[in-house]
Amino acid sequence: MASAYTITGATTIKRNADGAFIPTDPANKDFVEYEAWVAAGNVADPAPVPPKPTMISAGDFLARFTAAEEQAIQGAAATNVGIALGLTMGLAKGQIALVGDPTVTAWMNALVTANCITSARMTAILTP
Repeated sequence: MASAYTITGATTIKRNADGAFIPTDPANKDFVEYEAWVAAGNVADPAPVPPKPTMISAGDFLARFTAAEEQAIQGAAATNVGIALGLTMGLAKGQIALVGDPTVTAWMNALVTANCITSARMTAILTP
């Protein structure tokens, strides 16, 4: 069951009944009412957690690989044009889509096939 209030930040509280934002100001009558509600043993809903981004920078993407995986990818790129091209294209784009980009998925599958990473690591790396 939803609470009567939701914490929205360090300086505001949302009254869920009407969507009003109440400043954390002791001179504000709505805030005084909220404090009395809390003093009576009630608990406000926590602030919603924002979704994790599905687009990340190429640098952040590459940081998801371990040093051993990076070495394996570099080795595979030396003999596999598809892996080398995928790496180059990803870096050139600047942003990597973790979800729904067929190029990224194909490149990651090529890394699994080349034994640079496992399927489990591919899933972990592509998880927002």
